[in-house]
Amino acid sequence: MDLLKIGQVVISKQGKDSGTWYVVVGRDERSGFVLLIDGKKKTRINPKRKNPKHLQPTGMFIKEVTEMVEGNRCLADNQLLSLIESCKKAKNTCGKVTGSYA
Repeated sequence: MDLLKIGQVVISKQGKDSGTWYVVVGRDERSGFVLLIDGKKKTRINPKRKNPKHLQPTGMFIKEVTEMVEGNRCLADNQLLSLIESCKKAKNTCGKVTGSYA
């Protein structure tokens, strides 16, 4: 299984948050779960832990998130939300997200 990278945009496939778009901001090495934020409910201060098997990568990355995690940039939650919305719009113009991530 490929590792999800920091800054990668993903979509939840399982759970009550199914269909929610997130950005990967870290990894819990002990459990193998990834840490996700969406700019609304799950923020930089309170990221969501989720099993990577339950996520579908979109092939999009947000470089500002990578810079934020590395400490080179400060990114507010509303800015992050705006960046994720831009990714959603770009994906909708390119076609529907299908397939599974295993």
